[in-house]
Amino acid sequence: MIEKKILRWSSVVILGVMIATFIFLHYYPMIQMSYSVVEDLEDESSPGTKQLANSKAPETVVENREELQGKLKMELPDDVAGPAVTVENHYLEQTVYVKFPTTCADYFSEYSLQGSSDTISSIGYYTEDGVGVMAIQMSRLYEVEHQFEKGSVYLTFVDPHDIYDKVIVVDAGHGTGAKGGATMAGVDEAELNLAIVLQLKKLLDASDLNIGVYYTRLNEWDVSLQDRARLANAAHADLFISVHNNAYQSDHWSYINGTSVLYSQSDNAEHNSKRFAELCLNHLLKELGSNRRGLVEGDSKYIIRTAECPVALVEIGYMTNRDEFNKLVTPEYQKKAARAIYNAMVQAFEEGF
Repeated sequence: MIEKKILRWSSVVILGVMIATFIFLHYYPMIQMSYSVVEDLEDESSPGTKQLANSKAPETVVENREELQGKLKMELPDDVAGPAVTVENHYLEQTVYVKFPTTCADYFSEYSLQGSSDTISSIGYYTEDGVGVMAIQMSRLYEVEHQFEKGSVYLTFVDPHDIYDKVIVVDAGHGTGAKGGATMAGVDEAELNLAIVLQLKKLLDASDLNIGVYYTRLNEWDVSLQDRARLANAAHADLFISVHNNAYQSDHWSYINGTSVLYSQSDNAEHNSKRFAELCLNHLLKELGSNRRGLVEGDSKYIIRTAECPVALVEIGYMTNRDEFNKLVTPEYQKKAARAIYNAMVQAFEEGF
């Protein structure tokens, strides 16, 4: 009799364990989905302004001239004509490079700089293969206009908001060789992210809206988290969108699928990150017909918590779901995702962002 009771209770315990195990295995991935965004391996080093090698404080080398506010007059060697000078604006670095042919080893001791230094954080000069390079690091992101006149090049630093009605920064998450991105069936997440951003770029290029767009990357190169966030902040962006794809245990296929969007829960502004993320999610679900994974608090992510504007990090779909993966790799699906993001930004601007 006692043996029968022990056997009966043993059966009940075993059955209970089996049921609990099934529930755990079935629902745990869904509970965890909000946190399965691929780790961004954050570097907590200071996100402050980078310093150029051998740079000088601008006030020590720029002669202040009131009539040149917001401008810089750079004297050129006598044998250098205007067409031989190139001016490159590297937005990601917030640095302008002025290049001209010369053998001058020390520009600052032989030539003059005049104008305003309040838009400049540092100035460096070096030579490379017979080319003099003046590296001018700006205090924030500016568009730079230039013209030549009487042996000098004049640089004018223009706030993008004085040119465009709105300014946005678009980030293709990760980069080739970067840690943290998922890989499935030989496809890197960085490739998919970039493919969607390039489709978005086509829409923005063709848009009649007067929007200034700055991209963290348009090729396979990786970009640090600090540079991504710094670009958005330096541009005083109205919106910051980061494009990603999700994964659950990226070494095998999973039934987990769907779309989610991360936002900054610490953004309490009237036009805030959560509302922008909600617009992105709604438009993505409408265009893609994907499963709703919802909005996810994202301040644990570096680029979200350090962004000084409304930010949304979209997780288009799960690369580890075979059906969703097969959609994500097609140009048609990538175009739909891009159109959804574009429409979300347009609606955000219509709402006053």
